Amino acid sequence: MEAPALFTEFLEVCIHTILRLRGVYPDAIFAKHRAFGVAVHMSRHPDLNRYIQETLRAARNLIEARAVGKVVLCLLDGADEVVERYVFDVRDAPATSELDDLGNVAYVEHLMRSILIKLHLVDRQLPPPPKDGGTFTLLLYSRDDAQMRSFVATPDDGWVDVSAEPRLAQPDPSPLIVPVKNVESPLLSFDFNVLVRPDSSRMDET
Repeated sequence: MEAPALFTEFLEVCIHTILRLRGVYPDAIFAKHRAFGVAVHMSRHPDLNRYIQETLRAARNLIEARAVGKVVLCLLDGADEVVERYVFDVRDAPATSELDDLGNVAYVEHLMRSILIKLHLVDRQLPPPPKDGGTFTLLLYSRDDAQMRSFVATPDDGWVDVSAEPRLAQPDPSPLIVPVKNVESPLLSFDFNVLVRPDSSRMDET
């Protein structure tokens, strides 16, 4: 397995975990699995799984080209407004070489395992999820000629330029920032933070 494949597998598990913890989908569609040495819940819904897998497969091409700046999971409320952003800010993209250094692989998997565990603690720090339901989308920020371009994942067309939907690309100016983990390794380095939209109605419920 190459480092980009390991990273996208980790992103897939994180996405499923967050969707369950934040109540975007009911618990009934998730089943227990093991990933990175810990128990996780993964969706059993074929359409949802296909969307996530195909989206990350398309993103992997940019990851392999070391052209990814950020991968962002956006949770939206019933009014289709972004309320939370789970931001994987890639500082050193995964190398495309085979993972032949088992020590480095074990260390990275340990860091990823700790993130999956910590997500349950982070969930308790966040405001309650929107009561009026919601959904999610995935954003990818690519480095193109030293500039950051943003793309949104669509079910039919893969990654498309998000310029037509600036509300997705532009985060809130003063979000609540909940740090999750900074990962530093020879294989890849990234910061993982949650950005929460300031919303008194949700914050009052914490």
